[in-house]
Amino acid sequence: MDCASWRFPERTHPMSFDITESQIRRLPRWARVAFAAYCAELALRLVQNRWKEMPPQFRSDCQGAVNAAKQAAFTGREVLSFSNAHDRAMQAGVSCPGIIYATFAANSARCAVESAFESESSLAYQAWNNAKNTAASLSDTVINRAMKHGFDSISSDATKDRWTDETTVLLTYFGSFPDLASAT
Repeated sequence: MDCASWRFPERTHPMSFDITESQIRRLPRWARVAFAAYCAELALRLVQNRWKEMPPQFRSDCQGAVNAAKQAAFTGREVLSFSNAHDRAMQAGVSCPGIIYATFAANSARCAVESAFESESSLAYQAWNNAKNTAASLSDTVINRAMKHGFDSISSDATKDRWTDETTVLLTYFGSFPDLASAT
C-alpha cells in the first residue's frame, strides 16, 4: 500500500453525513453497540480492500474487536477482552491515516460494549466518526452512504418496534455489505 496516497481528511468530507452524539444516545444500548460495530466493520473492509498486504495479526486484531462488539449486541452481554488493534498498529509503525482511523473505529466499537452498561454513547459516536474519517482519508463515499442507511434503519426499527436497552440485535441485522472493490 502506498501511504502517500492517504491523507488526513479536511474538516468535513463533502459526501459525509453528520449525526450527533445525542442522536446516537437516543438509540437503545445494544443498538448503539451494533451500529458502532457496523461502522467499524465498514471502515475495516475499506482498509482491507485498499491494503492487500495487511498483516494477518493486524487484520485479526481489528476483526476481533468488531466481532466482539457484534457478539455483545447479539447476546446482550460483554464479551471477553481482546488485544488493542490500535496499539498493535502503532507498535508496527503504521502511519497511514485511513488505517489509524479504522483501528480507532474498531477499538471504539469494542469500548462501546464496555460503556454500554453506563448508557454512555460517546464511544459509539467515536466509532462512527472514525469510520467516517477512514472514508474521508480515502475519498470514499460508499461507506458513508451505507452508514447513513444503517443509522436510519436501526433508528427507525428501534422506534417503531419500541426497543429497550435490553433488546438485542441480530448478528445479521445490517445484512450484506456494499461492494468496495470499485469504491471511490
